Amino acid sequence: MIAYRNDVFNHIEKHIMRKGIANTGYTHKIMEDTRKGVYFKDGVSDKMKKQLKNIEIEDWFIDSIGKIQYLFQKAHGITFVKLAATLMWYKIHYPKEFHVIML
Repeated sequence: MIAYRNDVFNHIEKHIMRKGIANTGYTHKIMEDTRKGVYFKDGVSDKMKKQLKNIEIEDWFIDSIGKIQYLFQKAHGITFVKLAATLMWYKIHYPKEFHVIML
């Protein structure tokens, strides 16, 4: 599953390292294009699919990056989850004050 942009980078980097290929910024470009939704808008080109197949990237991964409109960094995702948990805690333990603040 691709949950954060770091997942795209780590997955491709793992395959590149297995093949013994020097990283020339290729992984970073794919990660950023996926994060911005470039492949969602334009689709994954045949050339890109061929390059990813050469480093043995799975079909599900290639299909997934073509469906992503935007990706957060892992740090931002964790921050939002912490904020949601904090808000829930206040809503449960101080419901009256919580509702006054939220108005």
